[in-house]
Amino acid sequence: MQEHGAPDFPDTGADGHFQESPWDSASAGAERAARACAPIIGIPDDAPSPKG
Repeated sequence: MQEHGAPDFPDTGADGHFQESPWDSASAGAERAARACAPIIGIPDDAPSPKG
């Protein structure tokens, strides 16, 4: 996600879980990153856009 337009997307901790970190999931970069990463993270093609 970070490499595809969402630089503020949180990193995972040593345990593999995401750390608490605010990020702008509604930004244009986040939307581009979600589309690019959809096959990996499991977002359906017809999913509604995030609001926030």
